[in-house]
Amino acid sequence: MHTEIRWMSRGKCLERFFALRAEIPVFLEDTIQCDTNAYCAKLRNTDFLLDMAFLADITSHLNHLNMRLQGRCQTVSDLYAHMNAFVTKLTLFKDGFSADRPNLAHFPSCEEMRKDAPECEKTLPKYRADTETLQQQFKKRFQDFHTMQPRIELFTNPLSAAIIEQPPELQLEMCELHLLCSSRRGHKYLIKMYSLLIQLWVEFRKMHMFMVLCM
Repeated sequence: MHTEIRWMSRGKCLERFFALRAEIPVFLEDTIQCDTNAYCAKLRNTDFLLDMAFLADITSHLNHLNMRLQGRCQTVSDLYAHMNAFVTKLTLFKDGFSADRPNLAHFPSCEEMRKDAPECEKTLPKYRADTETLQQQFKKRFQDFHTMQPRIELFTNPLSAAIIEQPPELQLEMCELHLLCSSRRGHKYLIKMYSLLIQLWVEFRKMHMFMVLCM
C-alpha cells in the first residue's frame, strides 16, 4: 500500500488508513462482491483500531526522526543529538501511557480512539511496554555512539567537555585552555591561549575528519 515517496510513506499511509477507518468497511460491503465480512469485522473491532492508532502515531514520530537524520551537512555529533533527543521523547511517550494519568497529547490517533470509544482507555497502558521495548532497542543499536560521547562532546564544545574523560595527550592542554578562557586577563593570556589552541588543533582536525567520515 505504501511507496517510497515521502507523502505516501508508511507513516502517512497508516494515518490515511486510520482516518478512513469508518468509510473502508462501508466501501467493502457496498462495492466488493466477494465475502469481506472478516475484514469489515476487523475494522470495527476496537482493540484492532487502537493498535492501528498507536502504530500510526509511533510511526509518525519515527518518520520525523528519519527526516531529521537525512538532513544535509550533518556530522556524527548532530546525528547523536537527534538520537538522544528521540530516546528522551520515548521516555515522555512511555509516561503518557501510565494507568493512573494517561496523556495522549503526542498520540493524536490514540486520543481520537479514546474519544470515540472511552472503554479503550483501560487498554492504553499496554503500549507503555511497547514503547519501553522500542527505547531499549534504540539504546542497544546505538550503544557505540554512547562510548564515543566524550569525544563527541569535545568535538562539539571543547570548553565544556569533561577533561578527565578525554585522551591523556589532550588533558593538560585542556586544563590550561579552560583556565585561560575563563580568566580573560589581558593580551598576554590571549597569546598563551592561542598557542595552546595551535597545539590542540592537530588533534581536533583528526577528530573532525573522523566525525565527518563516520556519516
